[in-house]
Amino acid sequence: MPSLDSSEKQCIADFTLRKETRLDFPGACSLNFQSVMQIVVEILLGWDSNKQKGTEDGIVGELDAWGMAVEEQCRKTLHAHFLLWSKVLAKMRDDLFNDDEAKQNKARADFCERIDKVMSASYTNDGWIVEHKCGARGKVEELFKECKLQVLRDARHKDLCRDINGKAMECKECNETVSTQDIINLALNEWYINSKKDENLTFPLSKERHDIAMYRTSYDMMSGCYKDDLFWGNDDVRRILQISGDNEHCALHGPRCFKKGHECTSGSFPQASYGSGSTSISVDESADMLEWHLLDGSIKRRAPWLILPKRPLGCQYLNTHNVPISTIFNCNSNVIIGDASNTFYLTMYGSKSTQKEDREKKERIMKRLIRRLTRLQMEKEQSHVEEDEQNDFAQGLSMMLSAMNASTSRDVVSSPMAHYLVQNGGERFSASHEPKHLLITQLEDTLDNKAVNFTLRRTNKAKVDGTVVQWPDSSSHDYIHRPKKLEDVCAYEFTELYEKKFYSFKDMDANKQDDIATEERERYRLDEKHSGHEFAYIERLKHRAVAVVSLPRGKLCLLKDLELGSDSPSDDMIIETLLVL
Repeated sequence: MPSLDSSEKQCIADFTLRKETRLDFPGACSLNFQSVMQIVVEILLGWDSNKQKGTEDGIVGELDAWGMAVEEQCRKTLHAHFLLWSKVLAKMRDDLFNDDEAKQNKARADFCERIDKVMSASYTNDGWIVEHKCGARGKVEELFKECKLQVLRDARHKDLCRDINGKAMECKECNETVSTQDIINLALNEWYINSKKDENLTFPLSKERHDIAMYRTSYDMMSGCYKDDLFWGNDDVRRILQISGDNEHCALHGPRCFKKGHECTSGSFPQASYGSGSTSISVDESADMLEWHLLDGSIKRRAPWLILPKRPLGCQYLNTHNVPISTIFNCNSNVIIGDASNTFYLTMYGSKSTQKEDREKKERIMKRLIRRLTRLQMEKEQSHVEEDEQNDFAQGLSMMLSAMNASTSRDVVSSPMAHYLVQNGGERFSASHEPKHLLITQLEDTLDNKAVNFTLRRTNKAKVDGTVVQWPDSSSHDYIHRPKKLEDVCAYEFTELYEKKFYSFKDMDANKQDDIATEERERYRLDEKHSGHEFAYIERLKHRAVAVVSLPRGKLCLLKDLELGSDSPSDDMIIETLLVL
């Protein structure tokens, strides 16, 4: 790796080399990403894949489960969206609204303490000493103050942000407005002067040198090669450079910030600093209470609430990030923690279609080429040149490219994503638990004696005379004709805990079905009415799966409508719900 004291020419050469290498070897980028994700899951999150459970060593405590969605969004590098279920945070979250005020206050204090270990919206734990050009010197909060709230609101606007240009603070002495980047550069300059280095380094650093300082951070922390350097060996210097490069929101925003209007919705930056100096929980007491109906019949009533992480002056554009992940992997790590509604938001966000962004570059090239061919065709027609094979070729090629563009417009992925999909069975989603499908509609149609789709299985040897047997196989038959021992198991639990296995030909020839399907092994024979009674059996899974329920819209009623004597849901909706529960 290049030295942090390299010349600007060497820094640019390194940046160019890494850029070209990334583009030339997309498969290597995908493999590196998969290795990083494995480290995140197994080491940082502390998930034991063999036991399918979390450990207390994870950075968010012991996990119940996790899910991951991989995206690219035309950046040609992969990134992941994680949804985590933490045992510790879930228990604390339930106590945030305890009726006992003393327990509530303790729960909120413990929750905020835990939050500070998981997410951060500040650069350092200590105040920075800086000197403004007007001569004022001291800590940032002593020299500067935040601009009026309207200035922050204007800084989020698609057009007005250019007038503000990130200057969300002003000097108390000279009233000059400054940006968060100005504050960062003042702090870096102060540390550099104190280090008494001979090099004439100026701030802000060039993009290329800043990039080297960022990706070297984790390596230098382990090797200690700059421990004697008072500037590059300063932990605060390296953390500010690393986090500002990965987690600082651009003051002029980007196109994705304004997908829903003229105001930034990607974190609503800049965000006001919080004068309390500590993480707090903001509860909207004026809003209507949200009711969560649980399976045991109880009801939780909660007011909407929001985590306000510690955000000092100079951090108004900083993403709420996880320090270990950002530092070790040199990447953005935006973190959100909240009530149960976050689960719905993050699930929708992680599973959204990115084809509009992914196909943009490809469509732009194709359309430009088609327009060029069409223009050549028109020029030939206007010049009254006799049609020839070359002219017909241009017209035909233009039509063929138009058809290709239309047929492939919804199937565009970059090379790294293509490699990732091949490596992972065509899936960009993964989770801690294996998914299994619960087909409610098929189950209902089977009960109503309607035609359903099934797999026609062919077994070479029957029990009696050795002839070939064909039998219909479906998940609905597996549940309806389940083993008698599992009569009290609902369809949802059956899907989560059990699976169908098949006897070998050798076992069927020896009539060993009863020896294989024993309760001691948690294996059970299917009911005799099942068409595969002699060929298959039910076995308990080693690890619980996650049931993916498939049913028509409107067929699942609300839990609150299942009260005894309620006339709201239809009989069909009650049946659908009970089939699941």
